Amino acid sequence: MKKKKKRGVKKEAIVQAGLVVVTLVLIALIYYFIQPTIIGFTILEGYVWNTDNSSNFNYNSEEVEIEDSIIKLKSNTSTADWTTYSQEIFSISKAYHKPDDKTSKVESKNNDEQEIKSDEITSFIFSSELSNGNVINMYLNDEESTNIYLCNAYEECTASNLGQVNFPNQDGYYNITIQNLAQPAKIFNLNSDGKIKLDYINSSEINITKFWYNPEDKTANLTSQDNAILEAEDDEILDLIFSSNLQGNDLIQLYLKTEESTNIYVCNPGEECTSSNLGQINFQNQEGYYNITLQNLDSASKIFNLNSNGKIKLDFIEAIRVTETNHSETNITYPETANITTQDFAVNDLGSWDALIVEEILRKQNISYEYSVDSGETWNTVPEDKNLSAVNSTKIRIKAILNSNTTETPELTLINLTYSKRQIDTYYEVNDSGIISTIKDENITINSSSNIELKISATESLSNIIFNITELKNTRPSALARLKEIEILSPDLQNKLNTATIKLYYTDEEVNNLNESTLKIYYYNETLEEWQSISSVVNEEENYIEANLKHFSIYGVFGEGTTSSSSSSSSGSGGKREFTRGTQAPAQQQQPSPSTATETKETGQNLQESTEQETIQTETQTQQTTITTLTGSIVRIGKVLTDGKVNKSLWILLAILIVAYIITKIEEQKKKNK
Repeated sequence: MKKKKKRGVKKEAIVQAGLVVVTLVLIALIYYFIQPTIIGFTILEGYVWNTDNSSNFNYNSEEVEIEDSIIKLKSNTSTADWTTYSQEIFSISKAYHKPDDKTSKVESKNNDEQEIKSDEITSFIFSSELSNGNVINMYLNDEESTNIYLCNAYEECTASNLGQVNFPNQDGYYNITIQNLAQPAKIFNLNSDGKIKLDYINSSEINITKFWYNPEDKTANLTSQDNAILEAEDDEILDLIFSSNLQGNDLIQLYLKTEESTNIYVCNPGEECTSSNLGQINFQNQEGYYNITLQNLDSASKIFNLNSNGKIKLDFIEAIRVTETNHSETNITYPETANITTQDFAVNDLGSWDALIVEEILRKQNISYEYSVDSGETWNTVPEDKNLSAVNSTKIRIKAILNSNTTETPELTLINLTYSKRQIDTYYEVNDSGIISTIKDENITINSSSNIELKISATESLSNIIFNITELKNTRPSALARLKEIEILSPDLQNKLNTATIKLYYTDEEVNNLNESTLKIYYYNETLEEWQSISSVVNEEENYIEANLKHFSIYGVFGEGTTSSSSSSSSGSGGKREFTRGTQAPAQQQQPSPSTATETKETGQNLQESTEQETIQTETQTQQTTITTLTGSIVRIGKVLTDGKVNKSLWILLAILIVAYIITKIEEQKKKNK
């Protein structure tokens, strides 16, 4: 008995498991094979405040600018100019005072010779500068064999020299060819390894003017301001040698002790000068520092003579070069915050606002948004998801607040507001034949599986109107290339039309061999048995032909044929539009699509046909959203409304569960009866 009971329980479990498997299989089959039924569509439109036109916005042009269709903060450019000064000090290296004038002894050969020892300074000066290759002539008397060197002024030299000659202790003329001069010069020093007797010195190019011999070295008196004073009379040579070459506008700084008022001049080395000088000051017999600015220099030099009209007392000398550097810096800054507002946008038959869509380049900056329904009197913050469906007003304007760190600006390239209108039209789907329940004092739209959209307004209220849209098989002859041929019949409505607008949609493939711009709508005149054109417009962007109908009849779309090359080039026309719906829509959601009506029809061709008339209700569940952008400021978004897939699956599942429950109860009853 227990064995039988166990077998029954096992059998019951197997039956229930089988029912579960069958149920799941049926649900899967229902889901994949039962197609949804299109019951119509609704329209979202969008308004774009075109950034190409600055009149669409209100803003302070000192803070915000629109450039190349981009809204951004306006840059402020400022330039700062300044000068810096750097100071370089050149110390004095030698100061030679009161040399003996021996010019008369050496300017001609007269046996009035000048003896020069190896450690004595001689400076001879020419009337103008000599250069490398020039020759200096000397007449030397018998003394001792030695090497004689030509040196820079006030320098002692041996191997590193400007030229040399070997004197073999034999009276006569000797020549030194100048070499290694850094720049032309007119003052030189003559140096030797031993004592020489000089009777004559000159140059074949230029005459000698002065020959100064054995000056006093007063350098120690002038290297610091320490009361070790050097006194110089007005007729005494004081040649100053600095550590580096000086140039125009350099300063020679003197510390002068009280003596007498006088003018002090800077002259060329070994020369006395007054008005024709390299710089001067007037000393008013007041102790202190004085600066003489160098000027009129033919070339840079480090040797100068200090001359005066009277006696002076010097305690310190140095040279100063002040370098002036001009700087300029351009700074670009942006306002910390500024705003731009759109003009008011109003929709008379508004259903609801939808989403604010923007395109931004932030650069780690920030743009915030506000909206106003009273033309900017008061402002409210746009929600974070930028959904404005809760705004209760038919008029709105948007404010964008651009915030920066003052070094960069955020940019705004698109401001678009989507919205839906009140459903003033009633939509019907008619596949070949259908019954329109009512026509009141309003428009209705009829959509056909043949990619046809009719907007109809009747002269009076009607009900239960039979309506037919049939695609014909192109039986009526025509000399033009035929795209399609349809017949529209509605006897009850024929003479009660107020307006009727038809849109006939087509695909790129259908017009592959036609010149799209030549497409026209014709109606077939049964009496004359010929096609007659009616006024129509081709929209090549959205692939439809539109015309106003005065009656229902047989209509066709015809156009001129084209060559294979031109047809291939036209195959890409239409459907070149994209639009992003939502606040932060990712790139993969952007898709090109044909017009809303076309999508509805093309989707309908792949779905199960329904002969029932169905009125679109706005509360119907939205199963699919397709998106279209039109040229201009208005953007349309079509929402295809579907019914059947989810709802029918649920009803069939419920039915299967009820049947399974009944079968289970029957099995239980059988077991009890046993």
